[in-house]
Amino acid sequence: MAIAGEEERAPKLRVFFMPFFASGHIIPMTDLACLFAKRPGVEPTMVTTPANAALILPTLDRSASFGHPVQLLLYSFPSAATNLPSRIENLACLVHESWKIYKAVDLSRDAHERIIREHTPDAIISDIPFWWTTAIAKDLGIPRITFHAVGVFPQCIMNNLVKNRVHDHVPTDSYPFTIPDLPGPCIKMLKSELPEFLKHRDHLTSAWNDLKKS
Repeated sequence: MAIAGEEERAPKLRVFFMPFFASGHIIPMTDLACLFAKRPGVEPTMVTTPANAALILPTLDRSASFGHPVQLLLYSFPSAATNLPSRIENLACLVHESWKIYKAVDLSRDAHERIIREHTPDAIISDIPFWWTTAIAKDLGIPRITFHAVGVFPQCIMNNLVKNRVHDHVPTDSYPFTIPDLPGPCIKMLKSELPEFLKHRDHLTSAWNDLKKS
């Protein structure tokens, strides 16, 4: 039988959550961290940049008010190196020049390594663009779980198109083409419906193999 207060004195399982700089990734990962906070003996921490932290503070405050606190650990967004105005740290803030957010992903690598090595959490749940956290976690002997904000079906579509690039050969953005290597009925798409990294080669295109490997 557990002694009264033993649970409070026991070391917490510290889990770091590291979201990509996009609301569609940050919000569900925050919700996941709040679910972890409900588990006895677990201390979740959201690791993000100041402007993105502002997006989730109401959720964290609400969770804490119910007795399920989620810690917050901030690191600087590389605004100067990306030529982005101060407080522009989210993909939702950019209609054009979204590549600057992906450049910021690469430039955050050193900050991630410093934070993980300094705080040595028991586990890391990091977003798929942060592929290097797999190697850092392996070196420290802790698990890293990849967070996918995108579902299995679109992942299959994107993987097939990265491999085959059939969309590169369609005459216009409005011309339909068939998704290759799928079981079942034929599925067609328009090039205009694809994400930018499939229509134009960018950071995400070149990093795709690293993302899959990690």
